[in-house]
Amino acid sequence: TTTTTPRQHQKKSTFNNHPNTRTSLKPDYKDVVDNKKVDTRAILLFDLNGTLTSHTTVRRSVGKHQARPGTHLLKQLTGEYQLGVFTSATVRTTDYAVNMLEEMARFGNNSSSKQQEQQEEEGPLLFKNKRLILHRDHTMPAPPSRLKSAEGKPWDTVKPLYLHFSKLHRVLLFDDDNHKVHHGERDNVVLIPGWEKDDPEDRVIEAVV
Repeated sequence: TTTTTPRQHQKKSTFNNHPNTRTSLKPDYKDVVDNKKVDTRAILLFDLNGTLTSHTTVRRSVGKHQARPGTHLLKQLTGEYQLGVFTSATVRTTDYAVNMLEEMARFGNNSSSKQQEQQEEEGPLLFKNKRLILHRDHTMPAPPSRLKSAEGKPWDTVKPLYLHFSKLHRVLLFDDDNHKVHHGERDNVVLIPGWEKDDPEDRVIEAVV
């Protein structure tokens, strides 16, 4: 059972019967405000499993994760774009993966405990606005038509951008799963090849950047 604190009471999702969906899934992302200045840069959201991290079918809170080759290059985009995450993973898995990606962006494979402490002091490099970290609680259950298909699974979800962003012309989602796209939002999604085999020669993220 999902508990709801008083501050979470907002308009309920149409799919509020989903066991992993909270009733507080509509934070106001109309504009991201920093120091009272509106940030009008376009927002690039990235899926995790199969897109920025290694694909795993282990359905546990935290499975095996590896950063996709080239993910450290995403820091080149932070001047012109706001970067975020939209994943179907749980909060715990998302936090783990985001921390790993931040570490890779700052130190590559040569991280140490001292460097990690430095990273915490300096703050995030890639995903600077925590409000742009969307996880399973921000998704919707896949529609019945999807669940009835040969590929459908009871836990499948879709990622509705309209629930979280009012200006969709400023939002792009990079994902490796076509079925995660919410109906009517395909113009906001860039489908990229999934990373499933831990291929060290993969250069998809480099091409995206």
